[in-house]
Amino acid sequence: TTLLHSLVVMLPVSILSGILFTLTGQAIHDENGSDTKSAGYLTLFNTGGAMLGALIAGFVLLPMCGIEDSFLLLSAGYALIAALTLRLDVGYSRLPRAVLTTAGALLVILVTLFPRGYVDNALFLSVSDASPDSNTRVVAIREGITDTIMYAQYEWMGHPLYHRLITNSHSMSGTTPEAWQYMKQYVYLPAAIHPKLEKACLISYGCGVTGKALTDHAELKQIDIVDISQDILDLNDVVYPNPEDQPLRDPRVRVFIEDGRFYLLTTDQQYDLITSE
Repeated sequence: TTLLHSLVVMLPVSILSGILFTLTGQAIHDENGSDTKSAGYLTLFNTGGAMLGALIAGFVLLPMCGIEDSFLLLSAGYALIAALTLRLDVGYSRLPRAVLTTAGALLVILVTLFPRGYVDNALFLSVSDASPDSNTRVVAIREGITDTIMYAQYEWMGHPLYHRLITNSHSMSGTTPEAWQYMKQYVYLPAAIHPKLEKACLISYGCGVTGKALTDHAELKQIDIVDISQDILDLNDVVYPNPEDQPLRDPRVRVFIEDGRFYLLTTDQQYDLITSE
């Protein structure tokens, strides 16, 4: 599979990229006539573009637009660059009208036939731990800076049975009956042993099953939740659509977006219960 992906996807891109790099260097040299300046300009803009591209793609395009819309925007950018290059350098008059018409028509066809929704509805499920079937429906997707999060909802006769939280293609948590049983024991068992639980710290929120068990414990006066992903917390309304049931809206809850181990090493808080999974 890896070899096929390299041949079909990466090989054409690599060949075209190498050709473009060479032609760009030749064009710069033809304009200024200096080998040193040409190499300097080419290296400067190639390296700068790679650096800015990684930052813009990772911190702007992906969180704001997602993979699909980012592809469309990048494609539009390539088309715009091609048009400007033709106008400023080669000139429309040097190319046959049939070539320009065919290129424009091909661009319109590709944009029209772009499989919108494929990434959300098929690709994410197919590469994740949740097998796509007639009883599975993707109800929430967020492509963030640190992770790609997906909630898959399993239904029976049109009614939701349970959810599965899939982070970066791996099933990290869920709300199956078995999950509810053992995750709540992270609170129920300490509560049965400890004489008086007042302050608790939950590291790694997941679907909020353990968080819900904490907020259901009336004796707790302070509940600190530590998670490395703000996006996971923002999507938890999928599991708890009723605000009254949402653990994160409990007035005793404080949220810290931080690595759990680092938080425990730096905080001066003392807890009766620290639970982590």
